[in-house]
Amino acid sequence: MPWCALGDVWPKNMQKEAFKLLHDSESSWWYRGRALAVKSVLDRFLCKGETILDFGAGFGGMRNLLSAYGEVSAFEPEPEARAIAKTRGYKRDFDSAEDFFSQSEKFSGTAIFDVLEHMDNDSNFLLRIKNNIKDKGFLIITVPAHKWLWGKHDETHYHKRRYSEGEIKKLLERTGFSAEYVSYWNALLLLPAVIVRFLGGTGESSFSMPKILDAIFFAVLYIESKILRFSKLPFGMSLVIFARKK
Repeated sequence: MPWCALGDVWPKNMQKEAFKLLHDSESSWWYRGRALAVKSVLDRFLCKGETILDFGAGFGGMRNLLSAYGEVSAFEPEPEARAIAKTRGYKRDFDSAEDFFSQSEKFSGTAIFDVLEHMDNDSNFLLRIKNNIKDKGFLIITVPAHKWLWGKHDETHYHKRRYSEGEIKKLLERTGFSAEYVSYWNALLLLPAVIVRFLGGTGESSFSMPKILDAIFFAVLYIESKILRFSKLPFGMSLVIFARKK
């Protein structure tokens, strides 16, 4: 099955720009902050010994975090990103959607980081993914939040939607998953983001800020990650979700 059948309709030129931004931002406050948010959630539910698929792995920046919970395989359709991801120590990597969906291996969990919002049909996508997850296996997901935050960044990166907490829960329920934990994150930086979006900006320049500002923003997300270990945040720019296959 071709990758485009999964809902990826990004023009190649825009796709390369998006992947370049992703690669350049791996050391930024946002990328490291997202990793902390994900770790806080996974620590609540997982131990070790899992088999995990990093779906839409990009350049493989989340592999080290996921490997703390078990063996990690990767699927990444973009050739340049996949070539770099292959060097990062994944147990197995799938070169194509046909390769992935035709194999019989079932994983104990799948990680979908900022991928779901790109799918034309997110329901069909999750139904397909479910077939490659063991019974009572898990999903760990991050997605952008709040429709009213829609802006230029979403358009230039070919997002199809942003999600509310209620919407993501309903989506998971109707595709055979049960949401065990859903929280917003990047909450304290929501107001600056609203101002940037209101002024028509993308906010992408924040990924390459002076070191002192990068450190301050990361410190905010570090504090948030400590909260996520025990509680949830009522608002934020993104959502982090842990769900189980029914």
